[in-house]
Amino acid sequence: CPDQCDVTLDRLKAVGNVQVESPRFRGIVREAKLWFRQAGVAQLNTGPQGVVDAEAAKAQPSLTSSQGTSSMGKLDLVADLLQAQVVLDDPAQIERLTLKGGIRFQQRSPLGEQVLLMTGDLFELQDGNTGRAWGALLGQPASLALRGMQLKGSEFQLRQGENTLEIVGPGAMTLPPRSDVRGPLPPLFVEWEGGMRFDGRVAHFQQRVSTRGASPLQNGDVLQVLGSGESLKAALTQRLDFANPGLHKTTDVGDLVFDANVFLDSHLFDPSGAKKLFQQMQARNLTINRITGQGDGDTYLTDF
Repeated sequence: CPDQCDVTLDRLKAVGNVQVESPRFRGIVREAKLWFRQAGVAQLNTGPQGVVDAEAAKAQPSLTSSQGTSSMGKLDLVADLLQAQVVLDDPAQIERLTLKGGIRFQQRSPLGEQVLLMTGDLFELQDGNTGRAWGALLGQPASLALRGMQLKGSEFQLRQGENTLEIVGPGAMTLPPRSDVRGPLPPLFVEWEGGMRFDGRVAHFQQRVSTRGASPLQNGDVLQVLGSGESLKAALTQRLDFANPGLHKTTDVGDLVFDANVFLDSHLFDPSGAKKLFQQMQARNLTINRITGQGDGDTYLTDF
């Protein structure tokens, strides 16, 4: 029926080495199932479930829009299965997304530096075409590397509107080594049992939290400190925007704040690696600045 038919996409299935391209990412999956709806038309219950927030769509750029890709490039994606509902707008945007099996997201800077690496077994995204997207990543474990900061856990939750990242249950964080006027600083490690909530600037760790790090001293000695407590706050030197991680350079932690009782083991080594001193300390409301190496708190038990 030439000039009389109005054909629109409803659903699509592709199997076997499927290449996927969107304004925000590209990749290869073994199987893809897509549902489509026209912009401004209420969604049907034939595809993945979710809720559209029309007001939020106007609030800020969406996670699946093309904003920010020109300077940093698209996300590269690998997965076994992709399911998505796509809004046929200008340009088309992914409203809901499910990825399963061998998930790997990666983004590099124009110079080839890794900006983002995310791996896991299951990824869910809702309201991806709005400024209030919500995503969850599950794995055994799942992992997220963001500008040098590495996080591991079994369940990640990301809320774009609040710029928050949560890890439900046990997890671990590693900050990369860096250099300052005192010399090279080893990595900083944090592990916890209860959970973590990060607002882009301050990370809150709960329940059986432990830290491990080291600082070089002016005389060449190295001070290694192991801390443990029930609650820890770690403040970054600059805020991270999870919707545009490519805008930031490698970040670092400034203050470490134990806001309850904390136990510290300090080991002092000479330049050859021989141990010079061992000290145990118990304190409350302890703050340690990783940049300066200075601490402040109420010490009430010290053993040598």
